Amino acid sequence: MSANPAFFKKLEAELPAIYERVAARAIQIVSRKRWSRPGTMPEGQEAEDLVQEALRRLLDDSRSWDPERVSLEDFLVGSVRSIASSAVKGLANRVRAIGDDVPQGIGGVQDPHFHSPSPEQQLDELQRYKLLAEAVLNAVSGDPEVEKIVSAVLEGCVKRAELITETGLEPKRFDNAIKRLHRRLDDVAAKLRVAS
Repeated sequence: MSANPAFFKKLEAELPAIYERVAARAIQIVSRKRWSRPGTMPEGQEAEDLVQEALRRLLDDSRSWDPERVSLEDFLVGSVRSIASSAVKGLANRVRAIGDDVPQGIGGVQDPHFHSPSPEQQLDELQRYKLLAEAVLNAVSGDPEVEKIVSAVLEGCVKRAELITETGLEPKRFDNAIKRLHRRLDDVAAKLRVAS
């Protein structure tokens, strides 16, 4: 975290005045991205979560802000845009696009005509997810790095840092493997669309 008192004074002075505008811009950014369900982010996140993440990154110095070059508002909006773009390209959104067809309304609110699934429907859904996992594993077989990533995701890892730690891959090799995985997921999605 930045220990510069002038930094905190400037942040404290500017943030209350711009926070609502940045949050409104985050909502616009989220609504324009190509999520697996339009306008709905994965993992129950909301647009304001992106603003909070941008602030966290600013405070822990993982994103550095130069107040002489860019306003705090523009910096935070740029960070939100970057975080949203990463989320769209992220594995959680892409996997959800392939296998998630639960009836939803706007903004992730459940359709009022949707009823809780019966035990038989739940078993069918479980079988469908097992088949989906098998299709993904078959698609990545023969690529050990991608196989490690898929195994880590199936074990519950979703964040990049967790996946890198779990797989033991160097960041650059990890990023290249993720690109290969995205191509393979696109192939699986295309095959599933043709089959249905």
